[in-house]
Amino acid sequence: MSAKVKVCLIGCGRAGMIHARSYAGSVKNAELIALCDPMDENLTAVQQELKDIRIRWYAGSEVKSIHALGHNFRSPEMAEKYPEYYDTCTVMLEFENGILGVITGPSM
Repeated sequence: MSAKVKVCLIGCGRAGMIHARSYAGSVKNAELIALCDPMDENLTAVQQELKDIRIRWYAGSEVKSIHALGHNFRSPEMAEKYPEYYDTCTVMLEFENGILGVITGPSM
């Protein structure tokens, strides 16, 4: 048996919801363990859809604040059609218990 890949989904909007469904059901050996989104309505919607999935944080605490930066460095042709397209991102998390977390996307 293969070890499970633990997934923290950052961003629960339209594309995030698609990924959440995949990780929660059809991606073999994936375990969706955390959701993060600055918009409460996005979090509520994905949590309601995945209500049978238990979400927990490695930090043992809820997120207190989120700071995210994203930019499109490698695909400028996408910017006109998809202005919110990012190929590189960094997310900084502060948990209520004081633990800090950093998640980074691809870099140049």
